[in-house]
Amino acid sequence: MNVFIREMRDHLKGLIIWSVVILVFMLMVFVEFEAYYENPEMAEILDVVPRGMLEAFGMYGANLTTINGYMSIVALYLYIMLGIFAVLLGNSIIGKEERDKTGEFLMSMPIKRYQVLRSKVGAAVLNCLLLTLIAGIGIAIAVYQYSPDRENFEYISRILVAAFIIQMIFLSLGLFIAASSKAFKKSSALSVALVIITYIISVIQTLSDSVDFLKYFTPFKYYQASEILQNNGFQGIYIGLSVIIVLVANFGVFYVYPRRDLKL
Repeated sequence: MNVFIREMRDHLKGLIIWSVVILVFMLMVFVEFEAYYENPEMAEILDVVPRGMLEAFGMYGANLTTINGYMSIVALYLYIMLGIFAVLLGNSIIGKEERDKTGEFLMSMPIKRYQVLRSKVGAAVLNCLLLTLIAGIGIAIAVYQYSPDRENFEYISRILVAAFIIQMIFLSLGLFIAASSKAFKKSSALSVALVIITYIISVIQTLSDSVDFLKYFTPFKYYQASEILQNNGFQGIYIGLSVIIVLVANFGVFYVYPRRDLKL
């Protein structure tokens, strides 16, 4: 059986579950948007909220009465959810052979281990892309009732591109953690912790200018929705950092995994 097809089939259930979660989340947050849409009184409520709290949740300076302004808040939660999906997928798609004791079957196939790995990575990337597209469909459906214009859809498209890049970063890191670890459960917990820690770092950096250098250690700072809205695009330095992280992590995966002993 083709390894790529096998991996797509094995992860179909997880993709469906995450798709439902993402779609329900998007519909729920935009139901709440009805209270803010073109309602200046709701925007004034945020004036009494401490600036630090607003910055921590990416809400400072956002105009919640517009589609783009509200989407700039929702984007952070979308990044986190898709990041967790990607890092868990990367961890699972590498470690499940040892977890399910199917490594012997896989290694008995007439293909080299790096070819197996290549198919696994390809399947993982496609899963991430599909979930990103499904999230985009959910957002489009949710904002349709507010008569979005071209500018709204262009901004949403940039958010989705940023979300996919963040997924690729965490997917690569999840793959590397799983390829380097000998304990599936520990590597899975470490992968989720990585997403949480990088989010906490982004919050700390936001609250204190003295640790501005920390923004280079968290992907959540690379593609802040508020800056994408202001600049109508991405900063080159963060795109470069993203490419470096993905390439280095994947190089590590393709170097380590073919050389390690699998628990069959």
